[in-house]
Amino acid sequence: MEQTDLRYLKSLAKQYPTVAAAATEIINLQSILSLPKGTEHFITDIHGEYDQFQHVLKNGSGAIKRKIEDEFGNAISQAEKKSIATLIYYPEQKMEQVIKTEENMEDWYKVTLYRLIRICKGASSKYTRSKVRKALPKDFAYVIEELLTGRPDVSDQEAYYNEIMGMDFQMSMDFIHVSLRKWLPRMNEFQRQNVAASIYDSLDSLRKAGKTENMLRNAYIKFMCWLYYKFERIVNQLGENHIPKILYEGQISNYELMLISILSNAGCDVVLLQYAGDQGYLKTDPGSVLSDSLQMEDLQPFPQGYCVKKVRDEIQNELNNERLYGIRPSLTNCTNAWIKGNGLDDIRESILLRGNDSRFFYNCFCRINGAEDKLTYANELFRLQQELRNSKRNTVIVSKEIPRPTPQEISEIKRSNYTSEDQMLLGLACNIQYGANPELQRILHKTFVDVMLAESQKEGENLNRLTNRAVYLLCWMRRYLPKLFINWKSPGIGWFI
Repeated sequence: MEQTDLRYLKSLAKQYPTVAAAATEIINLQSILSLPKGTEHFITDIHGEYDQFQHVLKNGSGAIKRKIEDEFGNAISQAEKKSIATLIYYPEQKMEQVIKTEENMEDWYKVTLYRLIRICKGASSKYTRSKVRKALPKDFAYVIEELLTGRPDVSDQEAYYNEIMGMDFQMSMDFIHVSLRKWLPRMNEFQRQNVAASIYDSLDSLRKAGKTENMLRNAYIKFMCWLYYKFERIVNQLGENHIPKILYEGQISNYELMLISILSNAGCDVVLLQYAGDQGYLKTDPGSVLSDSLQMEDLQPFPQGYCVKKVRDEIQNELNNERLYGIRPSLTNCTNAWIKGNGLDDIRESILLRGNDSRFFYNCFCRINGAEDKLTYANELFRLQQELRNSKRNTVIVSKEIPRPTPQEISEIKRSNYTSEDQMLLGLACNIQYGANPELQRILHKTFVDVMLAESQKEGENLNRLTNRAVYLLCWMRRYLPKLFINWKSPGIGWFI
């Protein structure tokens, strides 16, 4: 036997010290090889398409839809198949929609869970039980495994099966307390006791209002789902030094208000933002028993289109922009504000006479679309050119149009593959280098970012097109700026005609 083989065998002997252990592993591996081949997924051209890529991963390029079709065939409608598929792709968003619209949650859960179990059994059949177990979420591995291997059609397992799915609702504090321990295990005893008492009080108020046992069960299921999907992080903080805060925006439904009231009674601070006024809320809570209306002097209605997401996006954009801009220049442009409307005479104005605020440099951006006197206009431009040269101001004159960047100029721009607009701007801005004059570099960096952010807001722009525009802009900057800013110092202004 070769020395290499012996080394491998010694290593394997540590994992499988006996003949029985080695034989067991061989049998296991041979069994795995006999299973159907797993699904292979090939995806190309994904850069810059995060949402589409995520959707492809969630639906398995249609593999999940095919498994639903294989499992149910014509037994259920196409609408039901699509609903199950959406639930698998986007469970949280779908559950939020279902909870708001479904009247009989108990029946919906029974039907949907049985269907999901059938799909899971079919999908997991090509894998070993060990591999399936490792893929299950730790907190619910036991429950899911029991559902996959159980036999609900066998009479002596039916009660056990229904109990796992939480269908044996009882109108009692003990039942709610046990359910919270099962589905929200990270809550401590104090938190669990407060939430259970608050849920029971809400359900008891429904019972006193004449709601049936079925209605109470549906309300209980809604509350438990919301707590699990949306508020687990909140209830885990109850009783701590910092009181959990809940900000709810928009029109609130009856059951949603009951849940928010449950959380309030359990120890949360709650603020409802009623963008359309209080009329909708007062239909649910006519006497304002559950909350107080905040009264402030000169309180005005919310602006049109206002929402927390919009405010959050604006703040995030500001933070992103700070990262894009880096250290801001101490000088800011004052463009055209100093012009008096005297045409070429304004352009001739001495830089020192344009303004004296040290925070600004005073420049102009003018378009000339005609001539006052066609006979003398050419001479005026020639005289202007001579004056500019005599003033020793840096000047660039381009005739007719700015030539496109050459292949050589484009190749000199350092760039890579980008997956986001911010990454692209940060990467390409590194091409702006004026180490001898940090202030000039900051001014040019800020100007580049300003222009590209404005371009990104135009309709129809995408990352590839924006990148090409940025590369062109950098090429032109490299071509003309050395002539315009040679030996630059404030408040000097070059000429680009």
